[in-house]
Amino acid sequence: QRCDLAALVYLRQHLSVETLDVARAVSDRLASSLPVIPTSVACGSQCLPFFSLIFGKGKRDAEAEHRELCQRLALLDDAILALRKKIASEVEVAIDKTMAAAERYANAETRHSLWSTRIEQLQKYGAEVQAQPAEELEAALSRFQVRSEMVRRQGDWHQAIAELSGAVGFI
Repeated sequence: QRCDLAALVYLRQHLSVETLDVARAVSDRLASSLPVIPTSVACGSQCLPFFSLIFGKGKRDAEAEHRELCQRLALLDDAILALRKKIASEVEVAIDKTMAAAERYANAETRHSLWSTRIEQLQKYGAEVQAQPAEELEAALSRFQVRSEMVRRQGDWHQAIAELSGAVGFI
């Protein structure tokens, strides 16, 4: 779903003399970011007569354009492969981050529940025997602190979900 990948695939599928200027701009920019630039291109010369007819140019011009088209195709193929690997890595990191954020939120929620239970126990104990207002206030303060952390963790979790959506291309 990523726009950058879709654009490269579209350019690759529609590469022609008309789109060669765009392919030059894109592939030249990509060449600086790709570790390996192809030196030999597997594009046969069987299509040279076809290119000559389409372009209406001499054989030498058609051969040069043919070679450049083949080089740009190979570079775009490499760029698409590299981008797919990069996206896969980004998605994996985003999934890990989302899972960790969800776990931290669940832990904060559990601690909040435990403090709520503790306050109920102190109130019940105070009603039956003797009230312990200091201990009850301390437990209430701890529960509010954990509630604050829980809200923060929930925000982190939603942020991680948004980053995952961006990594896969839904945003």
